[in-house]
Amino acid sequence: MNKHTLLILTIFLLLFSNLDSKAQFETKKVRFKAIKSHLFHNPRGLAKIKIHTRLKVGYGLPQGVLGINGEFGLDHFSLTLGLGYAAFRNTIGAIGFHTGFRGYFFTNKHNFRPRISGHYGLSNIYKENEINTLTYGPTVGIGFEHKVTDFIVYDLEYIFRINSLNTYRPVNKTHESLALPQIGIGIYF
Repeated sequence: MNKHTLLILTIFLLLFSNLDSKAQFETKKVRFKAIKSHLFHNPRGLAKIKIHTRLKVGYGLPQGVLGINGEFGLDHFSLTLGLGYAAFRNTIGAIGFHTGFRGYFFTNKHNFRPRISGHYGLSNIYKENEINTLTYGPTVGIGFEHKVTDFIVYDLEYIFRINSLNTYRPVNKTHESLALPQIGIGIYF
């Protein structure tokens, strides 16, 4: 609650409460302060934590190959979700997704922020008999984010598949995408 809301509540209590004496007024004033301090007491400093949100368009696994990626988090940690279109040339594509977390080494106050990440989702694309085959599994990444202005950011990250957990391998594959770098540009709010 902001200061204006507290002021309005105080005026409401003073005007519309049944006050017979100054003692009752002081009692209500003390009770209101006790309620206010109880409701807005912050022993762990949680009010100082700023939540950041980013929406990016880009190319790479966190966007589902070509798509969008949303990020919601605190100073050093965020959760991500990506959705996009995945296809090789001259084939019909499919929708891919990616979800995971990112750990940043610096807070949001820095313009350049190196990071590590862990994801689950689209991990590889195979072209088998002119049809795309998408495989899903865990990936890890290392990269950075750079804040260009107060609301524009871009990022670059290299994503590595964890092959021991991605066991599907088509027999007649003609092309296989390797772990791709991802690049995105978006807004910070």
